[in-house]
Amino acid sequence: MNPFPHVAVLATETTEIFSPGLSGAILDGTGGAGDHIALITARSSEQLTAVVFDRDPEALAHLKVRLASLGDRLILVHANFADFPEILAEHGIEKLSGAILDLGISSNHLRPDRGFSYREEGPLDMRMDFSQGDTARELIQRASAEELTHILEMYGEVRHGEGLARAMKQTVRGGGLQTTTDLVDLIRLESPSVGAKFMSRVFQSLRIAVNGELQNLERFLDAIPAYLAPGGRLAIISFHSLEDRLVKHTFKGWAREGIVRLGTKKPIVPTYEEVCANKRSRSARLRWVEKEG
Repeated sequence: MNPFPHVAVLATETTEIFSPGLSGAILDGTGGAGDHIALITARSSEQLTAVVFDRDPEALAHLKVRLASLGDRLILVHANFADFPEILAEHGIEKLSGAILDLGISSNHLRPDRGFSYREEGPLDMRMDFSQGDTARELIQRASAEELTHILEMYGEVRHGEGLARAMKQTVRGGGLQTTTDLVDLIRLESPSVGAKFMSRVFQSLRIAVNGELQNLERFLDAIPAYLAPGGRLAIISFHSLEDRLVKHTFKGWAREGIVRLGTKKPIVPTYEEVCANKRSRSARLRWVEKEG
């Protein structure tokens, strides 16, 4: 039994972006269950070093076992992938032959005790790294109603979020919103006719805010071009429109400046067969670029 169950999305398509016999160093900013990096390194040169990040201590424990065959060619990092320049400097790595980000949440995060899902009762947490930072409840407690409205509308594309934001603040002040079920009940009380899609958007907005997901992606994109070697490739899998829009516009801007060559004009999406086998893959979008020489 897999102690860290997760099905990698677009695994074949992502692996094929990186050439067989790849050498140098490759960065995986979101190691997760390790499927993507395991597939890439399995057909790479024995001179390829894998620098694998994850914010989740449980993921790192799994990766240490999963990727043990890499020996000293594996560098595991408990950190935010946006901090990669400092980590590369610590290990004397100046250039990367490749880099990959899979921006989806792992199946491990959907366990009830992590608080990511509206379908299961658990603490209102939502932290990728449960060892530090504010939980979702603490964020609601700390933020103003105006800030919460912005989070709901910006990150969840929730229309007219003011009422829900005020209700969340009022409920937290009264000692409520301890669990995901408490939040679901509040949403249904405020908007009785909403369905699963609305619930998902509210939970998504809080998760993005708790983990600083868009800010981290922006920081990563600002820094990564300088670290890609000529011919080095960067692949990013996104799962919602805010991420995909940021990646798409950034990649196109780099291409106009002559920094990269676009690997594909349109995103690569899962096949019908993959979506049938893994419904969570249906929103995945893969884009990649190659650094110009």
